[in-house]
Amino acid sequence: MEKLAALDTAGDKFHVHNRHVYWWRDGGYSEARWTWVRMQVPLAGSADWVRKISGGASLEKVTGIGFTFDSWESDPFTMWLDGISFE
Repeated sequence: MEKLAALDTAGDKFHVHNRHVYWWRDGGYSEARWTWVRMQVPLAGSADWVRKISGGASLEKVTGIGFTFDSWESDPFTMWLDGISFE
């Protein structure tokens, strides 16, 4: 996943992306089932996850989320998102 974006009730957005291009491949938790990878994205940002805000975006007022994936000009692929939760 390249980027997670959220939109709040005022129409303001924030984006969170990882500083490392291959972060999903270079370690971390993997269930090793057909290349399933568990992803945890801190919406507030962290040392590895950069958060960019436009307007006065608020985590408390999120009304929608979006995920960006890139095939890097390879063949099309299928992405399964399973067990999405927010804590």
